[in-house]
Amino acid sequence: MNFRSFPSSNFDFDRDIVVIKGNNGSGKTTLLEALYYGCYLRSFKTRSADELIRHGANEFFLQLSTDNDDGETHEIKIGISKTAKTAKVDEKRIKSPREILDWLRIVSMTEDDLDLIRGAPEVRRTFLNQMLILEDFVNFEKIKRHKKIAMNRMLLLNEIRQRHRGMLPPAQREHLKAWTEQLWAAATEIQAKRETFLEQLSLEVNKLLSQYFIGKDLRMSLHYERRRMGSHRTFEEFWKMHAGVGLIEECVTGRNTFGIQLDNFSIEFSGSNARNFASRGQQKLLVFLMKIAGITGCTDEFCILLDDFLTDLDEKRIAQAMELIGQHKTQTFITSPIHAGKFFEARPDVQHITI
Repeated sequence: MNFRSFPSSNFDFDRDIVVIKGNNGSGKTTLLEALYYGCYLRSFKTRSADELIRHGANEFFLQLSTDNDDGETHEIKIGISKTAKTAKVDEKRIKSPREILDWLRIVSMTEDDLDLIRGAPEVRRTFLNQMLILEDFVNFEKIKRHKKIAMNRMLLLNEIRQRHRGMLPPAQREHLKAWTEQLWAAATEIQAKRETFLEQLSLEVNKLLSQYFIGKDLRMSLHYERRRMGSHRTFEEFWKMHAGVGLIEECVTGRNTFGIQLDNFSIEFSGSNARNFASRGQQKLLVFLMKIAGITGCTDEFCILLDDFLTDLDEKRIAQAMELIGQHKTQTFITSPIHAGKFFEARPDVQHITI
């Protein structure tokens, strides 16, 4: 109720594939955005909850019901006003989307997801963090702890920069070394998880390419890049290297020059940089496969949201993509000006919704 353009609407999704049709501006994307918000308590389009409240209203309310394989039904209720936020699962108030992820997990693919290939390193780091958290909730706490250590270390560096003009007093050196060791240990653990994930992701994407997208010698490779971390096995090895120029730079600038918040990974397709040499359709195919492959090893059910994401794929690729989706334990929502076409009209597992 009062979510963007919808004053009050009810939808019942009862098929594996839901195709949402409508003219531009009719609310197709808004419907997917509401599903996403019900899972993560945030939008994939804006960071401001106020922008989601229908014009002229003071608040919005969402209610989602989910059924799992065991026949259990769970209700998620979310109320947002300009001054308060309330979220409940089965009438129990929650504070974090982690408590929702036990019952509802969503992977979205929108036009903006092309930034995974074209955009800044921050987009790829966010993707890695999200995938690691979906893989194992323990990783959320590890990433959160790394962020806290990095912030405390940066506060110390800023103090040194402001009070000592970038010079490192002997009394502060051991203090800074202790924070450096904590950050190095936290970063090293997460970097190892990221590297393992990317190795597995490369294998799975190439497996999917060979199984479902036959016709060309297509292959993807992912390479993790540690910024100023090297391959040191112990902290003392790292400290010996970092305690020179690297530490001086940090004391002068007041900023950390290493950690997972600075790392990146490259994406190659058929031996070339995907950002510069892959076509738009190929880039969309890679993003699609990376997201699908990222949840392939998870035992939990997922919903997939495809918001106008198939438009740059030819008919053969769309048919192959839908065949792949059909093999996964997912419910898939699709908005597209393709208006379903022959890929959906004859399928009994497709529900058509016009808004």
